[in-house]
Amino acid sequence: MSKPVSITPIARVDLENVSLYLITSFGLKVLENFLALYEAKIAVIAEHPERYPIINNKLKLRKTVLTKHNIILYRELPDKVEIISIFDTRQDPDKIDLLL
Repeated sequence: MSKPVSITPIARVDLENVSLYLITSFGLKVLENFLALYEAKIAVIAEHPERYPIINNKLKLRKTVLTKHNIILYRELPDKVEIISIFDTRQDPDKIDLLL
């Protein structure tokens, strides 16, 4: 059964930043492809939130690859799935801890 998906303010800013970068650097078509990929991945997460690996047991934080440069960090809650961040994999991985 599919769960509703919410997006945190941090993840919303991440998505806006990636979108702005893609459209200014590569154009509308690349942005549209990225957003289609994002929507498809969110649909999979909503339907099967346990599908992807847990990277933080205490917080039950999971990750999935969106593109070679972006991962989605999320957690399953009893009533919904919460998108924590769209994280750029070229950043220092320790920055993930700052999000939590």
